[in-house]
Amino acid sequence: MKFGKYWKTEIEKLPTKLQKYALHYKKWKKINVNNANIIIDLAKECNIVNNIITKNTTQKSSFFSFFKKETKLDQKQLYDFAMLNKKTLYKICKKLDKKFNCEYYKPWLQKYYNKFLFNCGIYHTKMSLVNNKEVSQSCPICITELNDNVPSVITECGHVFCYPCILVMYNIRNKRGTIHNLINNENVYHRNKDCPICRSSIFMDGLDKNNIYPAKFEYILDTIDH
Repeated sequence: MKFGKYWKTEIEKLPTKLQKYALHYKKWKKINVNNANIIIDLAKECNIVNNIITKNTTQKSSFFSFFKKETKLDQKQLYDFAMLNKKTLYKICKKLDKKFNCEYYKPWLQKYYNKFLFNCGIYHTKMSLVNNKEVSQSCPICITELNDNVPSVITECGHVFCYPCILVMYNIRNKRGTIHNLINNENVYHRNKDCPICRSSIFMDGLDKNNIYPAKFEYILDTIDH
């Protein structure tokens, strides 16, 4: 199925109040080559989408505190909205590079990839874990079912592993101290790991509470000696 047809099918599934703010693939596909403000206009539309998603998943001090009781939008619809815009933005940038015979828009997207929440792998994984509880997800290393009683770590690339497997990966299961200090004390070769799924670099020394799921296990960042 061509993306234009897929986009039309998916956007019609969204409520009207989300449809009108989604990145419009057909509009961008027909963009005038003489428009000098393409990247500015595209960034503005991305910010609008981003603000809608951030506003409706924000609670207290962290936009990853899922979820507040008075959320204004259905979270499944919000997840579908985010996923559609993520795919659409990639297709728009790809189409613009082809149309202008350049390599500018895809590199721009890569540079600002995590600036927009709807592009963030951590966000999509957390939303998926929250909204698809009827479909069990497992740690890809040990096959342990991931649920609200299992501390998990979500990497920047959006893949999720149970916390014990992360400790084994870094060989720090039986050591004392904060996970940050223990990882930083390793030499560079052992500190820099690749995701077992996509081979993207995992920068565990930059872990923060947004990488932890569920939020009640954020204390694992402070110590591994529970």
